[in-house]
Amino acid sequence: MDRKKRVKMGDYRVGQDDNVLSSIGIGSCVAVCLYDHINHIGGVAHVMFPDKAANPPKSAQVLINDMIVELEAAGASKDALKAKLFGGASLLSTSLNIGEENLEAVRRILSRHRIPIVAEDTGGDTGRSVWLNCRTGDVVVQKPFEPTERY
Repeated sequence: MDRKKRVKMGDYRVGQDDNVLSSIGIGSCVAVCLYDHINHIGGVAHVMFPDKAANPPKSAQVLINDMIVELEAAGASKDALKAKLFGGASLLSTSLNIGEENLEAVRRILSRHRIPIVAEDTGGDTGRSVWLNCRTGDVVVQKPFEPTERY
């Protein structure tokens, strides 16, 4: 079985133990990494839109809610889940900041679920790629022309 799982834009994946979940090219989107450190189960959602009106299957609410259901079905405890957020950049020079809107929606939904945010690398004007190690909960973040960081 392939231990690496890629998360495409507007989608999510759940893994455990030796799985590594990756999401490449996160700009104004937000990568929501949820992790249960007790059961070594994690998930990554690549959120494209802040609300259901824009595009229901790719919205923060739908992706996060669906991912939580699948995490629990895989054996995660909702009470043990912690969140790490990445992305939400402002890539366009307009007054519209979809990255900030995505971040606000994600934070609101996680708050409703009582899932604490324990780390984040958000905002700015550059994209990112992330890799979640489901065994450790560590997230590796790579930005163009910058050293790799670990959260």
